[in-house]
Amino acid sequence: MDITPEQMVAGLPASEQLDMRQILGLLAEEEVIDERRRSKEQGQVQKLLSQSQARSRARLLEMLSSSYASLTSPDAG
Repeated sequence: MDITPEQMVAGLPASEQLDMRQILGLLAEEEVIDERRRSKEQGQVQKLLSQSQARSRARLLEMLSSSYASLTSPDAG
């Protein structure tokens, strides 16, 4: 059975409860900030990946178009 942070704080003397509540609050804020940062970084990675895929598709289409043009040109044979 896990002890929750609230249960842990409740077991402390009153003089220490406020300090612990402040520390737990700061830790919770840090978790939120870290989650936002991870989310933002993940969004940037997705954007870069999409751009890379778009460039790859464009190069592939260019190569296919060039190959098709060379196969269908009057000089091809």
